[in-house]
Formats: sequence, structure tokens, C-alpha cells
Amino acid sequence: MKTTIKHRRAAAWGLAVCLSLLLAGCGASDNNTAPDVSGPASTAAASGPASSQNSSQGNPLEVAGVTDYAAFKKQFLTFQDAVARNDREQAATFALYPIRVNVGKVAVNVADKEAFVKQYDRILTEDVRKALAAQDVNTLFANDKGIMVGNGEIWFGVAPGTPERYGIISVNIGEDKK
Repeated sequence: MKTTIKHRRAAAWGLAVCLSLLLAGCGASDNNTAPDVSGPASTAAASGPASSQNSSQGNPLEVAGVTDYAAFKKQFLTFQDAVARNDREQAATFALYPIRVNVGKVAVNVADKEAFVKQYDRILTEDVRKALAAQDVNTLFANDKGIMVGNGEIWFGVAPGTPERYGIISVNIGEDKK
């Protein structure tokens, strides 16, 4: 009986430590890695609120380089609406070209708005659109690589040299995105 109680306490303690580490963001780098600087090719499974490091300052996305949280929220909601209405032209304006589209383990760069519109259904697949539609702007996950939608289906970033310009930097589709 003592062994059983001892094992249960040890298991509970181990679970508590793991949850504490996850909530603190430790170990997240294994799930939010980017193989190169063109944008995160995340296989992240986190879907909680943005990094708590900056939430007390009123900007939970600051860690990702967002300087104007209200402007980001407005742009995100406009993008969400454009995709919901299937407005390919408007949706394509929310990308920071070139963007990286990871199809399983294969990465493809989409060079410009024209290419995005032409490949819209291949980039914003049904699963990606569902993840975007389900994403609450107030619970986005952010780290130094960007802002994640869903389980890593879409990543937003900040335009270099234009800190108030936010947009898609990568899209992850296929079996290996998780």
C-alpha cells in the first residue's frame, strides 16, 4: 500500500512539474523550431494564449515583435474575415512575401500576391481555414519566431523595417505539421 501511494505521489509531482514547465514556456523550442530564417516551419502543438512574458504590459505579442497590439488584432480579424468570405485577393494582401509553405517535409516559397492567389486553395487548405476560423485573436500563441494560429497551421510575423506591418510568414499543411 505504501508503494502505491508513493508511486501516485511521484506521478502527481512529475505531472505538476511538466505542467509548470509547459505553462512557463520551457521546452517549447522543441515544438516551435524553424529550420531556416525564412520563417518558422513549426510543428507546434501549443494552442494557449500568447506568451505571458509581456501580458502584464498589455501587449502579449511583443515577444514576436508586435509593437502595436491593437493594429495587429485589427489586421488579424480583417484577414480572418477575408478568408471566411473566400476573398482571395484581399487575403493575399496579408502575406509578407516571400512566404514559406511547408507541405509535409517539403518547403515551397510563394513569391508574391499573384502566386498566392493562383495557389490559394493549395495554401489555405480546408484544415488551415478551419484552424483560422476557430482561432480567437485573444488566445494566439507567440514566441520569438512569430505568432501561431491553431496548431501551427499559419504563422504571422512582422515586416523587417516596418514594425507596424504584420502578415503571414509561413503556412504548414500536411501530415507532418503537427
